[in-house]
Amino acid sequence: MGINKTIRIMLDARLEGRKLSIQEEDETRGDEPAVEGEDDGAVAEAGMLLQPTDTSGAVAAAPPASEVPEQSIADDEDPSEDIVHSPEQDHEVIAVPDESSSAPVVSPGNAVPTDLKSLRGRAWTLAARLAQRNGMGELVEPIPGKGLGFVLRDVPDPTLPDQLDEQSLSQLTTLWWQLAACSEITFAPLESILPLLPEESILRRALETEDADLLFSSIWTLDPGHTGYRLWQAIDDRDWQDLLSLMDAYRRIRRAAADTGVSIWE
Repeated sequence: MGINKTIRIMLDARLEGRKLSIQEEDETRGDEPAVEGEDDGAVAEAGMLLQPTDTSGAVAAAPPASEVPEQSIADDEDPSEDIVHSPEQDHEVIAVPDESSSAPVVSPGNAVPTDLKSLRGRAWTLAARLAQRNGMGELVEPIPGKGLGFVLRDVPDPTLPDQLDEQSLSQLTTLWWQLAACSEITFAPLESILPLLPEESILRRALETEDADLLFSSIWTLDPGHTGYRLWQAIDDRDWQDLLSLMDAYRRIRRAAADTGVSIWE
């Protein structure tokens, strides 16, 4: 029996308000071998034809648009899109950090800049946003024309150990070290870094005198093996996304410089 006759029998029975008789059921089955996928198609087509009807025979109306929940839109804002230009810095890229948003993890679908100027602006945006949300925004300084796009001016406030509990303090200081790594603050040539730091900076003094004890006594330095527990699992999703994107920006800057033969600290 063809599929159209099967649907017709089922439809007639429904419209007449009666159950499908055994004979009719047998007829709808027929003796023909089933074709793979045909049964599913018949059921689906029959289901569309046999939607609930009112007394006039009209198909029940779909719910009004106001009752359909709106689709949420993911925040795909790229921090490098917030770039503004400053004449005082010879039109170098300066990003405006947005504390309320977070950069997405870099994926093939995201438009990420590839030139050094824009990548430096992106790195500063992410670093500044992370620092702001963790109480040390004043420590991040942009350097659009060299390096990784930003530096740390100093260590966190030395009085913080008296103000924070152990978990909060360890999270803040471990994040500071992550920012230090992404800015190469303890790796970059001193002649490039020192002029960027304030005279009163403990960090500057430690670097200038090569006094590691001064640095480590000024900021709580945990065993690097504790970073996962103290920071990665502890920070919220926005900070985690920004930290991953910052590390990606670091890698892109270094690789772009290597590919073009540029020394980023000169």
